[in-house]
Amino acid sequence: MKRSRFELEEAIMRAWSITEDVQLVAEDTDNLSMNPADADELQNRLMGIQYISDLKMKKVWDIFEALVRQGDLR
Repeated sequence: MKRSRFELEEAIMRAWSITEDVQLVAEDTDNLSMNPADADELQNRLMGIQYISDLKMKKVWDIFEALVRQGDLR
Protein backbone atom coordinates (compact mmCIF):
# COMPACT_ATOMS: atom_id res chain seq x y z
CA MET A 1 0.00 0.00 0.00
CA LYS A 2 1.48 3.32 -1.10
CA ARG A 3 1.52 6.07 1.50
CA SER A 4 1.22 9.78 0.82
CA ARG A 5 2.85 12.79 2.36
CA PHE A 6 -0.57 13.79 3.62
CA GLU A 7 -0.81 10.58 5.64
CA LEU A 8 2.63 11.35 7.07
CA GLU A 9 1.56 14.89 7.93
CA GLU A 10 -1.57 13.59 9.66
CA ALA A 11 0.44 11.02 11.64
CA ILE A 12 2.88 13.71 12.75
CA MET A 13 0.06 15.96 13.91
CA ARG A 14 -1.57 13.11 15.85
CA ALA A 15 1.74 12.25 17.52
CA TRP A 16 2.22 15.90 18.41
CA SER A 17 -0.93 15.76 20.52
CA ILE A 18 1.04 14.00 23.26
CA THR A 19 2.19 17.41 24.47
CA GLU A 20 -1.45 18.37 24.97
CA ASP A 21 -2.00 15.13 26.90
CA VAL A 22 0.96 15.87 29.17
CA GLN A 23 -0.35 19.39 29.76
CA LEU A 24 -3.77 17.99 30.67
CA VAL A 25 -2.22 15.66 33.25
CA ALA A 26 -0.10 18.51 34.63
CA GLU A 27 -3.18 20.68 35.06
CA ASP A 28 -4.98 17.85 36.84
CA THR A 29 -2.29 17.45 39.51
CA ASP A 30 -4.14 20.02 41.63
CA ASN A 31 -6.93 17.43 41.97
CA LEU A 32 -4.58 14.76 43.34
CA SER A 33 -4.23 14.21 47.05
CA MET A 34 -0.57 15.04 47.44
CA ASN A 35 1.26 17.78 49.24
CA PRO A 36 1.87 21.00 47.29
CA ALA A 37 5.63 20.44 47.00
CA ASP A 38 5.15 17.01 45.42
CA ALA A 39 2.45 18.35 43.08
CA ASP A 40 4.77 21.18 42.02
CA GLU A 41 7.61 18.72 41.40
CA LEU A 42 5.34 16.52 39.29
CA GLN A 43 4.14 19.53 37.28
CA ASN A 44 7.74 20.60 36.64
CA ARG A 45 8.66 17.14 35.41
CA LEU A 46 5.64 16.97 33.14
CA MET A 47 6.40 20.40 31.70
CA GLY A 48 9.94 19.17 30.98
CA ILE A 49 8.57 16.15 29.13
CA GLN A 50 6.19 18.39 27.22
CA TYR A 51 9.02 20.75 26.22
CA ILE A 52 11.26 17.93 25.02
CA SER A 53 8.41 16.35 23.07
CA ASP A 54 7.63 19.68 21.41
CA LEU A 55 11.27 20.06 20.37
CA LYS A 56 11.37 16.55 18.90
CA MET A 57 8.14 17.04 16.99
CA LYS A 58 9.27 20.43 15.68
CA LYS A 59 12.42 18.77 14.33
CA VAL A 60 10.36 16.02 12.64
CA TRP A 61 8.03 18.64 11.15
CA ASP A 62 10.98 20.71 9.88
CA ILE A 63 12.40 17.61 8.16
CA PHE A 64 9.00 16.84 6.65
CA GLU A 65 8.65 20.37 5.28
CA ALA A 66 12.18 20.26 3.85
CA LEU A 67 11.43 16.98 2.08
CA VAL A 68 8.23 18.43 0.63
CA ARG A 69 10.10 21.53 -0.63
CA GLN A 70 12.78 19.34 -2.20
CA GLY A 71 10.13 17.27 -3.94
CA ASP A 72 11.20 14.09 -2.17
CA LEU A 73 7.66 13.51 -0.89
CA ARG A 74 4.86 13.45 -3.41
